[in-house]
Amino acid sequence: MSRQTLKRLVVTGVVVVVIVLLGIWLFVDGPAPDDADLRITFDDIPVDENAFTYFNRAAGELLWSTSESGKRRLADLAKGKDWDDALAADVLAQNEGVLELIEQGLACPRCQLPEVRRYDDKLSYLPPWRNVAQLGAIRAEQILRQGQEREALDQAMLIIRFGHTVEHGRGCVIPYLVGMNIKQIGRREFASIVSRCTLGPDDLTPYIEQLGCYRFSGDELAEAFRVEYMIAANTLDDIAAGRYSVEDPDDGSSDRRGSVFLKPNRTKKRMAEAIRLLIASTHETHAAATLPKIDRDRDVGWTIRAILSGNFVGRDLYRLIMPALERVHISKCRENCSIAATQVLVALKCYQVEHGELPETLDELVPEYLEAVPLDDFDGTPMKYSKEKRVVYAVGTNLTDNGGIAKDDKDGVDTDGYDFVYKIEF
Repeated sequence: MSRQTLKRLVVTGVVVVVIVLLGIWLFVDGPAPDDADLRITFDDIPVDENAFTYFNRAAGELLWSTSESGKRRLADLAKGKDWDDALAADVLAQNEGVLELIEQGLACPRCQLPEVRRYDDKLSYLPPWRNVAQLGAIRAEQILRQGQEREALDQAMLIIRFGHTVEHGRGCVIPYLVGMNIKQIGRREFASIVSRCTLGPDDLTPYIEQLGCYRFSGDELAEAFRVEYMIAANTLDDIAAGRYSVEDPDDGSSDRRGSVFLKPNRTKKRMAEAIRLLIASTHETHAAATLPKIDRDRDVGWTIRAILSGNFVGRDLYRLIMPALERVHISKCRENCSIAATQVLVALKCYQVEHGELPETLDELVPEYLEAVPLDDFDGTPMKYSKEKRVVYAVGTNLTDNGGIAKDDKDGVDTDGYDFVYKIEF
């Protein structure tokens, strides 16, 4: 055999090997990832012991305006804006048993929401819960205007408990965010009542400890991220097997094709790695968190890389799903700061009642009203305060103290140059 013939054979062999390897890379999926740590088992809870049972009934019994103007009017009423005694009495009378159902749910030992398996599963019980929280805020406002200040604070705390319980319901991220929103409705009403009430430190200081019970622990969000992984894994398997139906809105037909450009195991492995980072970051401040790398822009370079990977569909799903999950970390930091700020506001009210003015620094609240100044969950340092501006604040996503400049009054400041601000209105 001549040297030239041998050379051609070697070149041909290399080309064949490259083609085979490329074919394997483009068309063969990898092994299923070890994701046991990302899967949870749902318990079989008796219906009458599951808080969801009563929360769901409350949603079903709620009578609420269906017009946009009516919804806005009730939302304003829940904030105490343009108060109307007759309208408040009417909506509360129509929903007499709804808040009682919420209390029954809160008396249950557990809350477990229905298991969600795919992204198109319906969560129809969620939208009414926000309105139930607004109903509770209207009730708290009505009680306050009747002169029952402690009872009004307790009603606002009930809304916060409701949201906290929903967060712990072992649902995916969407119910978790709804729970956050419910807590925010209750927290806002609670802070508003504190600013207007005449109660003294003996009555107010116990609420500081109660509020601390509803700070974010990390475990509930970690559960929500695990559920999100399970939904993604189920959806990937369904697409690959042609079981995932996409309905055509024009003629109602369904497309159940799988995809040769999807590698479900490769995608699950990548998602598992990202979800683990998110879970680890649930216990971290925003400054200390290590969040997954995400290609947000679907540009030409990204498209070429995705095609060459043989997993175009999987990479696109990752790009669509992960940014929303990553942003939840900011939401949890902000929630923690809102609870911390409300604790500080209660302590400041107590100080003002006893001293006739606000303190120069938050350190003056320790240890009489606070065991320690609560921490800013963005940078890990104590919450900030300005007596002059009459605000308590957290630094926000840029991790820079801008002196209590809120997003609404950031003239002359860079786009991200604002803080999360809570006004002192007493």
